[in-house]
Order: sequence, then structure tokens, then C-alpha cells
Amino acid sequence: MKNYQTLEITAVLALGIMFAAAEPARAQEDKTIQGDRTIIENIPFITQAPQGHWNTEPWANACEETSLSMVDIFYDIQLQNSDANKLAYKMEIEGDTHAQSKIILDMLGLKNDVFGITEDETPHMMRAVIAKNLQWYAQVAINPTVEDLKAQIDLNRPVILPVYGELLYNGQYAYPGPDYHVGVLVGYTNDTFIMHDPGTNRGNYIEYNIETVMDSMESLVNNGFMEQKSAVFTAPNSESYNFDHLDSRTGQHDLRKINVIEAAENMYQETITPGVELIAMVRKLISVVVYG
Repeated sequence: MKNYQTLEITAVLALGIMFAAAEPARAQEDKTIQGDRTIIENIPFITQAPQGHWNTEPWANACEETSLSMVDIFYDIQLQNSDANKLAYKMEIEGDTHAQSKIILDMLGLKNDVFGITEDETPHMMRAVIAKNLQWYAQVAINPTVEDLKAQIDLNRPVILPVYGELLYNGQYAYPGPDYHVGVLVGYTNDTFIMHDPGTNRGNYIEYNIETVMDSMESLVNNGFMEQKSAVFTAPNSESYNFDHLDSRTGQHDLRKINVIEAAENMYQETITPGVELIAMVRKLISVVVYG
């Protein structure tokens, strides 16, 4: 169960392992380098509770759908024919909380069509939603390195990142922070990764220390945490990814679009080991005992 009640004392209180093929040159135009900051431009920021209902479902557990939505809008923005239109599209989305809520609910509906009502979604489940419903492509990268993550950003590809939220030590979370959480990596500096973190109202372009991000990266399998780290690498079209390189790095089978739904459903139905289940239970118990 996630806990996203934020600490802002503001008016809110009152209200890819890598894809190997070359990227088309156009995509590179939307990445900027500012000093030591490398940023993918035109990724809108959406909080998972646009109208402030942090403790109400579905918003309390909507970080996955919100992260998917941010990336989906980004790839949609890339179809605009000018930089001015791209910026206008981004600003229009960021300025309309009602539209943001509808976008998240629409993504939730797409997820429910595949898996039914679920509280949390694994990386493979998110990839299945992308494969069945969206016009861009994704692959689950197992144990990605710092260099792997930076390389995706250099290629102008946002990375959907599952983490154990408490380990991000974000002071904007209600203490101690969420357990399973998902955000979008949108850039990096020499020492940090830059994330659109939907778990707070001020989550746009948050910088987390690189070591902190790598330590917090964690996957979820059937509501049990595992030590295996993973990320969802994305690509705009079928010409800009290559599974062969990824599969050789991960040792996984080539899960192409034709069978990704079945594969994800099988993984979702797996029974987690007693050890993994015990770890998850102990973590929750510690949070209850220590933090109340």
C-alpha cells in the first residue's frame, strides 16, 4: 500500500540493457544539455492526484498509470510539427488538472482491460499495457546500470522506473514515504538522475542522487518485493528498438508484441516465494510499529 500524502504547506492543502538500433535524428532535437544537466524536453509533469485526493482511490495508487501517461503524452507531443506547438501542448496539459485526471483515469481503464482492478503493477504488467494499447514500444530491462539509464536519456527515451519509495528520502512525502512507487527518469547530471515523480505536487524535475536511485530501484512481483532491479525502457516506434541486444544482456526470452500480454499475465499469476512474501510482510510491519 502506498502512502503519498505530501507535506506541502501550500494552497494544495486547501484544495534501455538498451535498445540498440539508431534513433532517428529528429528525436535528438528534443534533448537539451544545460551545463552538466541533460534533459529530455517536452515531457509533461502530472501528479498522480491532480485534484489533491491523495488518500482516495484510485489516486492513492496511481503512480504507474500516471507515469505511463506522462510518457504517452511525450511521444504524442513528438508528432507536433514545431517546437512552439510541442511547448503549447505540454503547457496545456500541465495547466489543466481536470484534463490530467481524465488522462490518468483513461490509462487506468486501459490497464483494467488487461489485468482487472489491481493496486500495484509490475514492470512486465506496465509493458503489457503499452504493448496492447499504446502506439509506442517498451521492454523490461533487468539490472540496468547507470550507463544504461543515461544512454536511454541520451537517445531521448524516457525511462519508467519502479523504486522502493522510502529509500528516495524525499521530504515531500508523508513520512516515511511510499513503498512500491514508479516515476519517470527525464534527465541526469554528473551526480544525479532527474525524475518526474508523480508522488508529490512538486515532483517535476526532482534530482535524486545517482546512488540513491540505484539503491532504491526495486521490482514488484505479485505484491512482494524482490531484489531484482528492473526498469521499463521505451522507444517511439518499431524502427528504434532491437530486442536482440536486450535479450543477450538479460538472458530473457524475446517477448515481442505478439506474446507480451500472455507473458505478463503469466508472470502476474506466479506465486511468490515464501521468502519474498516474508520480506514484504516484515517491511510493512516495521512501518506500522515504528511510524504508526
